[in-house]
Amino acid sequence: MRLIACFWCNKTFPASQLKKCARCLCSRQCQKEAWSGGHNRTCTPHSQAVEGLLDFEEGKTLVRWINVWMSILCRFALASLDLANHPADYNATHMMVLWLAPRAGARNSAEIYRISRGDVWPLERCNLRWPDLNLAPTEGFEDDRLRLVVQLEDEEGQPRTVRTMTWISPVVSLYRENVVASRTMSENWVRTLSEIIERGDVEAAGRYLDSTLSEVLGKSDDVEVI
Repeated sequence: MRLIACFWCNKTFPASQLKKCARCLCSRQCQKEAWSGGHNRTCTPHSQAVEGLLDFEEGKTLVRWINVWMSILCRFALASLDLANHPADYNATHMMVLWLAPRAGARNSAEIYRISRGDVWPLERCNLRWPDLNLAPTEGFEDDRLRLVVQLEDEEGQPRTVRTMTWISPVVSLYRENVVASRTMSENWVRTLSEIIERGDVEAAGRYLDSTLSEVLGKSDDVEVI
């Protein structure tokens, strides 16, 4: 549900409830007072500015959430691809995609969103769905580079802000070389990641993934995870 601030009283309302005048006034009284106060000359530009400001703030909030969960998202972006059981260039042609929804009662930046669904999409499908992202072609894509797309939706499932990440992972070779480990880590990754995000404890999630990866690979101190 989109919330827009009334130009005159600054209260926020669902966009569908705002009156005429470019949907930026909440009531007849505000409309009357604002119009005589010069709003008739600034209506459309103001409406656009308000939506642009909301989009900007929303984007900042999404980036803040991504930064909090960065290390966890990087690990799952790698695990989701099951590299040992796919072609060598699979990380260049495919990527993890997450859809987020607002989470009620968030106490900190880690709890702002929940994962509503996740999947692995080919590059072509991502470019068709989000052409403005201009995702790079696969030619020259480095063997240890990964990509991630995060789509934020509102409470009604309508798309809002989208962000993409690209980074180099120092442990790609571990997943390429171990068929069992790669398959094991990719199983039920959406459910596992959703549960981790739901708990909202980044440090505990990191410890859990460290121990799980070490156990699966049959290694301990010589395993470096990002």
